[in-house]
Amino acid sequence: MTRSPLTASAGGVVDEVEALFREHIREVAFGVIDIVDAAREPGLLTLVAVTPAMPGIDAAAPACIGKAGRRIRLISDVWGETIGVVEYDPDPIRYVVNAVSAPVLSVTITDRVERKLTVVTDIGTPFAHAIGKCGSRARLASQLTGWRIQVCTPLCDENHCTHPGFVSAEPR
Repeated sequence: MTRSPLTASAGGVVDEVEALFREHIREVAFGVIDIVDAAREPGLLTLVAVTPAMPGIDAAAPACIGKAGRRIRLISDVWGETIGVVEYDPDPIRYVVNAVSAPVLSVTITDRVERKLTVVTDIGTPFAHAIGKCGSRARLASQLTGWRIQVCTPLCDENHCTHPGFVSAEPR
């Protein structure tokens, strides 16, 4: 599995994450699950993209997260930040939806060359979760996937984003 140039050159984030996962998740240590990429804001959030090394294995849920979230909570406690495990997908739209980790109503690629897309989530909790604390989830999902992600609600139009409950909305 090849790593994206953005994260691989970003100070060894992938290597740090892989070492921590190898220590606490035996499926990673034994090569049953591969870490594809990672993006991190220390002290706040880390997103880790995983994929099974062989078919028939759910890499994210039972293997990395563990029963009732025990495995990932242990790693979160070690680093003192939230760890999000993302199922890698070679299809960029599915990969972005997995990274945003919120119910998505639609995804539209707005510029393939510039790698830009718009993700529309429902108003309220799904939108807030997709954005994350101080925009961290959207920012890290963008770093992880290599796509510039615009998170919107159904109230947005071509000229203006409307995000109820948020102080500002940028023009598109």
